[in-house]
Amino acid sequence: MSEQLPEPPIPAEVDLRGLEYMPLLGGKLFESDFYLDSNDAEFRIGLRLWWASWNQVPAGSLPAEDHRIRGLAGLAENPEKWRKVRDKALRGFTKHADGRLYHAVIVEQALIAWEKRVDVREVQGNRQSRKERMNADRKAMFAALREIGVRPGWDIGMRELRQLHAEHCAPGTPPGTPPGTLTVPGNEEPGTPPGTLPGTPRTVPGTARTVRDGTVIPGTGDAVPPPPPAGAPEDGPEDADPPDDDAPPAPTPAGRIGWAMRRAGVPPAQCNPSDPTALALLQRGATSEQFEDTAREAVTKGIRRPWPWVLATLAGRLDEAAQVAAGPAVGPDPMAWRKSFDGVQRRAGELGLSPRPGEMAHDFERRVLTAHQRAAGRQGAAA
Repeated sequence: MSEQLPEPPIPAEVDLRGLEYMPLLGGKLFESDFYLDSNDAEFRIGLRLWWASWNQVPAGSLPAEDHRIRGLAGLAENPEKWRKVRDKALRGFTKHADGRLYHAVIVEQALIAWEKRVDVREVQGNRQSRKERMNADRKAMFAALREIGVRPGWDIGMRELRQLHAEHCAPGTPPGTPPGTLTVPGNEEPGTPPGTLPGTPRTVPGTARTVRDGTVIPGTGDAVPPPPPAGAPEDGPEDADPPDDDAPPAPTPAGRIGWAMRRAGVPPAQCNPSDPTALALLQRGATSEQFEDTAREAVTKGIRRPWPWVLATLAGRLDEAAQVAAGPAVGPDPMAWRKSFDGVQRRAGELGLSPRPGEMAHDFERRVLTAHQRAAGRQGAAA
């Protein structure tokens, strides 16, 4: 019966090609058996295969065919050298059910990089959608304003255009409109200059209006807006960027915990980042890095239920840190006798010790200290 291979540890669509960065994790790398047991050629070719796997799909994997791996290692024309370095260079790669070789450390880092790449692409997609919606709104507002004889400058800002549209196209223009800022023919409002006949079109500061014969009349105190550049649309540049308010929001406290647990290898189904206990730990000063480190510890130890273990362990460590920060309870210093040689001699007498002939002072003190520690240990055991 053939051995059943494990499922691939990473989704098949994870593609990091074009990402010219792969973390090496020097702390792990230079303490690993791969580094310590490899010679120079094995180590160099192994690192080259790491980089090759980073650029495979899915990332963190290599094809299982030996001749293809040899090509990725740069030894396609040197099978003899490949035979000598193969085992060490492929250390850490294991075969999975899809027939490919995977390296656990590279897969872990690839998942982190992939999540960031997906987030960036989502933000970029949102930005493009917002830009398209903004351009459509801009065209609609220009068209509505032209219908009532108002022609804003082609390069008017989006905020000003929205305000203009709200004032002159929305029903019921709000009162308090500045003098000379009239809206549509026939809508006489407070602020109309004296002598203005009913139905007289009015202009808008900063804009111009067009009467029925096509004549452009400048707004009060303003010049006729300059025509758009050749080839530019009348309703402004279509590729104008929307306000830069689509940056990803800062993660919530629960979100920070969730990401930390995922980076540590704890599946989302096994933890509850919104747990009040977890949020209380954040308020006490715990960081997402501490959550991640503690979760990695749970995974390494094979804890079956890592979430409650992480909460309990992290709470205990915060308690210990608080006790250390608070310092010991105020009381007599049990080591005060070491502050002077007279004190050493008094403590020696209490312990039944005396200097030996020719014994140096520091040797005598060391002997007294050893006896003191033993006595303290016996007292602690008796308690």
